Amino acid sequence: MFHIPPKSQMFTNDSLFYQLKLQAQEKRANDLEKDVERLIAQLKDLTNLKKEHEDAMLVKFQELLNSKKQHIRELTRLVDVKGRQNSAIGLLYIAISTFLPSSL
Repeated sequence: MFHIPPKSQMFTNDSLFYQLKLQAQEKRANDLEKDVERLIAQLKDLTNLKKEHEDAMLVKFQELLNSKKQHIRELTRLVDVKGRQNSAIGLLYIAISTFLPSSL
């Protein structure tokens, strides 16, 4: 014959089952909370590293930009000086050619 346990024993087994299931779910929830805390800390670290990297890149870019500006100023001065020299040579040539006979 088939044996049917008393109702009190059936509830005890169900209660134990649900207690074990609850403990497993609580452990899983705790593990997930720890994962979230770890990931938040990792995100903060990566955000700080990104900020530091961007700051370093901006400093390097500023240095490069300033050096290029300086180079442009130097080239502009050189062009101005050469232009004045060419103008002076041109004026000198015109003055000399005006006063010298064309037979020379």
